[in-house]
Amino acid sequence: MTRDKFLRGAMILTMAGLMVKIIGSVNRILLSRLLGGEGIGLYQMAYPVYLLMLSVSSAGIPIAISIIVAEKVAKGDFASAGR
Repeated sequence: MTRDKFLRGAMILTMAGLMVKIIGSVNRILLSRLLGGEGIGLYQMAYPVYLLMLSVSSAGIPIAISIIVAEKVAKGDFASAGR
């Protein structure tokens, strides 16, 4: 990979990260105005549990996909591996 492609990819990822942060900030402001103080308190109590469950449920998916792809490549089935 050339240096130019690397810098371009890094810039795209940086801009995408900034956009996600801005959208998240707007969402947080709107949510606090909509729910009020008590609603935000309840939201903040439930959010860590939600993040934990999301992390546990999605942690194995990339590993499982990589195992399946490795098996297909080892068997020589490159079409299924790409799919």
